[in-house]
Amino acid sequence: MTCEICNGTGFVIIERNGISAAKRCEGCRKPAVPNVPISPVSSAVATAATVALCEVLEFSPTSELARMLISNALISMCPNEEAVWHVVSEAAQLYRNWGKCGIPGLRQIVCCKYSPRDGISLTSTDEYPDGLPSRRQLELVLAPAHLPPGHESTADRKLEDGLQNLAQKKRLQ
Repeated sequence: MTCEICNGTGFVIIERNGISAAKRCEGCRKPAVPNVPISPVSSAVATAATVALCEVLEFSPTSELARMLISNALISMCPNEEAVWHVVSEAAQLYRNWGKCGIPGLRQIVCCKYSPRDGISLTSTDEYPDGLPSRRQLELVLAPAHLPPGHESTADRKLEDGLQNLAQKKRLQ
């Protein structure tokens, strides 16, 4: 998923005449896996992927018609079944709800790694206008915070003591 040229930022630094500037990464515009065999995605796989996606993302469509539209979008943009499951996996990691993802978010995920089957490329969405975050950026965001020894809720000693006292009082009631 991470571009080897820009490390997933979507931009590279260029220098000319002693001036530094950023420009869009050409590697992100080109799919990372250009020679993936294109084989039509079956409707059964697209439907299963849509169900999985809708079970993971909050506020996902519940009507059969809306889910059929998602399945059809997966069939039209994914070059093969591996790409479909890649999209579902990445969407589950990048998004919490369908409203932030939508079909454009799915397409952005496809275009980050594959040549879209229908030829429609999308590298920027409202949620990720500068491209998808790199795997390292996701790890930093999703990494759980570690509390110091003796702390259960917060690193702030006064707040921790207050929470512990409150918990003790609630246990006594």
